[in-house]
Amino acid sequence: MLPDWSHYTSVIGSQPIVDPSRQFCHNPDCPVSSKVGEGNIGVHNQKDRRYVCHRCGKTFAATKGTTFHRLHKAADLVVIVLALLCHGCPVQAIVAAFDLDD
Repeated sequence: MLPDWSHYTSVIGSQPIVDPSRQFCHNPDCPVSSKVGEGNIGVHNQKDRRYVCHRCGKTFAATKGTTFHRLHKAADLVVIVLALLCHGCPVQAIVAAFDLDD
């Protein structure tokens, strides 16, 4: 039986929370790059979890700079696989169990 991963819903669930006040601009050329709470970040697209910097105009994903950025598999699958690896589950068993051999 798989563990209950429901406590991850605010991070990786189908309708995650989008909070621009906790984000910063990832553009190194932006004058407020890497500064949280400058009031320059807004929601660009709620559904796709994208933000926009009102200073430089660049958009970025909420997962930018995290393990979940540009995933090709479901984020909850990545969390499960990482947990199994941390507990010593063999890679071959994980690949077979989740049909990850592409």
